[in-house]
Amino acid sequence: MSGLRHVCSVFAMFWASSASAQDVLYAVTNSDLITISLDDPSSVEVVGPHGLSFVTLVDGSTRGPFSLTYDRASEHLLGLHYESIAGTEDFIQSLVQYDTETGAATTLHVLADSGVDGFVESIEYVDT
Repeated sequence: MSGLRHVCSVFAMFWASSASAQDVLYAVTNSDLITISLDDPSSVEVVGPHGLSFVTLVDGSTRGPFSLTYDRASEHLLGLHYESIAGTEDFIQSLVQYDTETGAATTLHVLADSGVDGFVESIEYVDT
């Protein structure tokens, strides 16, 4: 597992039942959306590149995609992402949706556009 931690330096996980009826954890690495089998945790599969960028903060740390949640009703895998503001050292947070077939991420909404001030730590879908 230590090799996986190295690959997933920016890391978020969420459980979902895949189309093949196998229980998997979805995870985000620096470059890809991946799955980890709950039946065989050594079985890691790359779904595909998410295409999201990373931001290097003033302290030298990097931020990118994180905090996944799965909406079972719509079968959408959602996450948060830092995005650079062109020409500045500032960043904004966005809500993104991942394609569970290709790994590609699509920005759905910039959180600050809804009046969200500050840093959002995580998101969770709550089935009501």
